[in-house]
Order: sequence, then C-alpha cells, then structure tokens
Amino acid sequence: MRKLPSHCITLASRYAKAPSRTPRIHRLSTWAKSSVTKRAEPGTVIGYMTDVEGNYDFWERYVDMSRVVYRCKVSGDVKLREGCEFVFGGDSVDRGPGDLRVQRELVDLKERYPDRVHLILGNRDINKLRFITELNASTQSQNLGFYWVKNHPYFNSPVERLKWILPNTMGCPESFNYRRQELALLSNQDPSDISDEEVLKSFKNAVEPEGYHWRYLSLGHLAFSLNDILFIHGAVCSHSLGFVPPSFKQARDMKSKGPAASVKSGVAPRSPRFSEIPEFSVPDWLERLEAFKQSELKHIEDEREFNTNWSATGGYFNDVPGARLMQYGMGRLPPPERQRTRSVVYNDFTHNGSLKDPDLQVCEALYKDGIRRIASGHRPHGDAPLFLRCRSTDLTITTADTSYSKNTQIAPPNNPSAPSLAEVPNFQRGGIGDQRGNCASEVLYTVGEDGKTTIIAHGKLNCGSTVIARVSQGPESCGDDFWVGRRTKTGWWIKGRVLAGGVSADWDTGDGVAAGGNWLLTQSTGFYVWNRIVDSSVLSKEM
Repeated sequence: MRKLPSHCITLASRYAKAPSRTPRIHRLSTWAKSSVTKRAEPGTVIGYMTDVEGNYDFWERYVDMSRVVYRCKVSGDVKLREGCEFVFGGDSVDRGPGDLRVQRELVDLKERYPDRVHLILGNRDINKLRFITELNASTQSQNLGFYWVKNHPYFNSPVERLKWILPNTMGCPESFNYRRQELALLSNQDPSDISDEEVLKSFKNAVEPEGYHWRYLSLGHLAFSLNDILFIHGAVCSHSLGFVPPSFKQARDMKSKGPAASVKSGVAPRSPRFSEIPEFSVPDWLERLEAFKQSELKHIEDEREFNTNWSATGGYFNDVPGARLMQYGMGRLPPPERQRTRSVVYNDFTHNGSLKDPDLQVCEALYKDGIRRIASGHRPHGDAPLFLRCRSTDLTITTADTSYSKNTQIAPPNNPSAPSLAEVPNFQRGGIGDQRGNCASEVLYTVGEDGKTTIIAHGKLNCGSTVIARVSQGPESCGDDFWVGRRTKTGWWIKGRVLAGGVSADWDTGDGVAAGGNWLLTQSTGFYVWNRIVDSSVLSKEM
C-alpha cells in the first residue's frame, strides 16, 4: 500500500475524524458583501495560477516553486507570504486523483486569508451544480437527456448515471475511478474497499452546503479585478464584454414572450460577434456579474429539493434553480439558437486554437477603464504561460492553462515553417491518463508606486528546462523583453527565455534574463502546440 506523505497524513486525519465544531455552511448572505474589485498596496506581489483540474501532483509542484504561497512544514497547511496575494483562475477539479485535496486547500487558503486570496469560477467548477438534481434519486424515473448530446443510454441507478455523465458530458473520463482512489488514500484503505455508492455519495456531498465544492462556488467570482488586472477563467470577447445574464425573474418574463425574446434581450446575439462595444463600466459590470452569481446560488439554496434536470433542455429560460449560472458556464446555447454563450467562462483568446492578435476594440474599451492586464486560463497552450499584446496599448493578456503540456512538441529551431499535423505523434485531446506532464509555472504581478503592475513569469517546461518571461512596459518600450508576447513575421509567438544551465535571474527585476538562454517560441493549431527554442540571431531575422 502506498505510504502517505506527512502532509497527506494530516489531511487524512482531518477527513477521518468527525469535526470538532459545526461545519461551516456557506449561505449566500455570508458573502453578499464580497467585493470583486480591489486596490493592493505598492510593492504587493500577486501570484497567479490556474486549471489544476484535480491534479494534486501539479498543485504540489506549484506550491513548491511559488514565491507567494508555501506549505508549512509543521501543520502541512498551505499558507500565504506577507505582502503577497494569490489568485486561482478556476477549474479546480476533474482530471486528476486530487479533487478533494485541491479544493480543500484552496478553500482553506481563502478562508484563512479572505482579503488576499481570490478564487475564480471555471466551467468545470460551475457544471457540478448539475449533481444537485441529476444525482437525485427522485429524478431517476425521468431519464432525461442532455441538449448537447444526441444519444444516451437508459440509467438504472444514480451510480450508472454518474459513471456516464462524467466522461460524456463533463470531459472527465477517469473522475469516478480517481475519486475512488482518493477516498482510499485519505482513509488509508485499498481502492477495492471503496464501493460505487461511497464514490457517488462523495460527489453528492461535495455540492451540499457544507461541501467543499459548494464552498468554492460560494467564495469564488466569475470575474475579479485587482489594481489594473482583470481575472477571468476564459476570455473577454466583443460579445461577452459588459454582458450579464438575466435573473430568474427576468428570464421567466422573457420566456412568456416567446423565442424572439432571447434575441431581443441580447441573451442570444443576432450574429456570433457584435460589431459595437457597449457603453459600460468595469466595476459596475463585475458587481452585476457577482450579484447574478449570488442570486443563482441563493435560488438553489431555497429550492434544493427541485426534481427536474436542467440538462435536458438547458438555457437561461429554464425553471431549474441555478439554470442561468449553469448556462453561463457552457460553450453554446441550446436549440434553436445554438450560438456561442456570451460568457467570460467558456470563451478563449484563440481562433479554433490558433493564436491571433487580441481584439482591438475590446482591449481599448478595457484600457480606457483602467484595465492593463487580463489573466485567464481555460484553453490549454503548451507548457508555459502565453502572453498576447494589444497592438495599440500596453494591455497584455496572459493565458496560463498548461493542462496538456505533455503533448507539447519540439519543432526544429532553424525551420520557421509551421509543422504539419501529421508530425504530431500520439496526440490525445481529452484522452484517458495524465496529460499534464512535468511542468509548473507562476505568473507574478508586482504593484508599482503608481498602482500599475509589472509582469514576470517563471517555471519549468515539460522537458525540465527553466523558463522566465519579463513583459516590458508600454507599447513603445525597448530592450530584449520587448519581444515577449509578440508575433514574428513567420507566425511564431514569443513566450520568454529558456535559461541556459547555471544561469539564474533576479525575480524582482528580471535581471539575468537577457544574459543567458535562448528564446521560447510557440505556435498552435487546435489543441496541437509546438515549441521552438532559438537564439537571438535566428529571432532577429524573423522579426
């Protein structure tokens, strides 16, 4: 039997023992005054990472290399350093045998430092609200379908339903077995001793008021701003900027007016993209998104015994408690619209996976309202954070999901041509097994005297090499770091520097980045990602 590390023994003992106090039940009123905008003091270092997706080994690698959080050797708890803040970008669960431990540590960290730790909601976090009704025995006889899945089998039990919906509707093919493994690990048992019913109960309990998944949803935000940084899970697009879904009452009123009401109300745009950016205020937009999320959770709290499944028809105009929040976390609207959801959760900053310049209108609209940075995840891109620069401002987008890093391919350094898809062996999207690889990275935003932030990212690539990126300030700045986040004439985006052996860098200033190491370039198509590592002479010919 696997021997538990000391901090896992501490966690296991917490799970095994009955709580000595009444469990903290997260009622909406507790968090009704939670702010979604904040100004940190000059000198504050903000650490950002995202998309752990239940991979506890990845979470451990991050904690070990982080400059803002650390694991206490005595208690085993993850703690936050003085003068620092931490933001987790969402998708805490699904694709690793550590859902319970990851969520527990994130929630405990937030509750220990409520004003300095901030959690973002991802699509994998939001869609677990479906468990409240879909795993309810009272809905078993309905055997309803899923609006985005054509066919499904008949389910004889909630266990059968759970085993099917996890891989087929939530993109987590091994979650059921992962949960069995984790329950065994935390109770010091063999996985064969954990029954299917115990696994089912664990998933159901997670979204109960005292469950850690419910607590994560209660504490998290759809969007959050800290100084000049906007934190979201997915992307801000021209059709999601400023949009807030209707409340339950508004949706009910629209439903009574017929299908055309969804277009007229703006829930379903007339075309996939808007040509005009609406007038809006970032703080007001974020506050209204937060109020929307809280109202949806409050509706669930008030009607937890509701016994109709949302997934059968989906949509904002559904009477199921939490329907509007679940739809906001989906990629597309149900029939007849079938268009992209106007959401900051499920969209991304690529075009079908290929990198593109950020939307100029969106960047300028946010920049006018004080946003100079966007931090996001959701769309995996290689084994290091990716930076995208706005052409007309110094607004910089960071996308830091590395959940498919194991599939990152290395392209020849002296061949700027885009590799063929046929050159990618054994690539799997959404396949079984760990595709995370061995990478880990952290994006650090440091607050200056003027309240604006500078950016340095550091970490390890899947191959084990050290990567560091320092993002220059302003569109007219110069120096080696000027190139990070920009695209070469040959279509490669520059991620940062791969440091040579023995070369170190000063994390506060970035000094040493230019002194050693080659440039890390990247290109992608769909979920296929290539790295090129080139020296300055090669890069200069392609700029």
